[in-house]
Amino acid sequence: MRWRSYEALAAEYRRDQVAEEIDACESALEHTQASFAEATKEVERAKEEAEHAAAALTTLLDEARARPELQEQKVASDAHGEAITQHKRRLTTTLQRVVDAFGRAGRLAPDARAWALLEKPWRELLDRVRATVADGSLDVDPEAHEARLGQTIAPAASLLADARREERDASDLQSRCKLEVGKLRDSLKRANEGRAQLSDSVGTVRRILEDAGISATPVCDLARITDAAWAPAIEGFLRGNVEALLVEPGREDEAIAVYESIPATANPFNVKIVKPRKRSIDLGALPEDALARLVTGNNEHAVAFLQARLGRLRRLEKASVHGPDGLTKTC
Repeated sequence: MRWRSYEALAAEYRRDQVAEEIDACESALEHTQASFAEATKEVERAKEEAEHAAAALTTLLDEARARPELQEQKVASDAHGEAITQHKRRLTTTLQRVVDAFGRAGRLAPDARAWALLEKPWRELLDRVRATVADGSLDVDPEAHEARLGQTIAPAASLLADARREERDASDLQSRCKLEVGKLRDSLKRANEGRAQLSDSVGTVRRILEDAGISATPVCDLARITDAAWAPAIEGFLRGNVEALLVEPGREDEAIAVYESIPATANPFNVKIVKPRKRSIDLGALPEDALARLVTGNNEHAVAFLQARLGRLRRLEKASVHGPDGLTKTC
């Protein structure tokens, strides 16, 4: 009996490992999702602020060109001085928003150096505006600054596209992590319940169907073989059919549509979805030694599916070329 104790200890160790992997995957998934969501928001804000600032600057420069008196070193009247002060206050606020947005994007987005370079001309103009007295004129070249600041818009859009691309990649990674976490949790549950482990492809399809709101159960959980001595031969013959998925009644076509939409990268091949038979197998029409008679269970659709695959195959003591179709306990 010692080997059984070793086997139980090994199973317990494997369950602990799976539980630790689930916790690690869930933590990584939550951290990645939060980081990329925040980074994308800041990148969006940076681009919007830059576009808004560029438009505001263009308006202000147009006003300055239309009113040369605003560019004179000394303003003749208090009204003109107040106008300059208001213009500079608006310009300072707008420039500060852009600088702040670029700074936040640089801290959160992947390419911090690129965002810092885009921020530089905006910060230089902001510092220059702040360096003048409240009602002092702006000794700047409008066309030069407008062109220089305008050159940051396209690169910002490019960086934003890169960030969105990385967000999509992260989203794909999150989906895969979520799928793997679900499969690990299912494996742990099945191990604790003493059920056979499902193949990766079946586990993947089952999780995807459940994410779509469709419950799917492998027929091996719903049917059983009454004679354990014949179980290896029957399961060997049925192969992947024992893992065929039985979905909620009336949702078979919907499940098939979801299954067919799964990308090949998820490796969903050779997974079967059971379509309920209109009529159950007539066991009375089968030979007394038919293998199908050994299949039973509480779900008639699962039982009928496996019985149909076994058909009229019989239990044989010895295989013979000229004998009836069937299986022996060893093949």
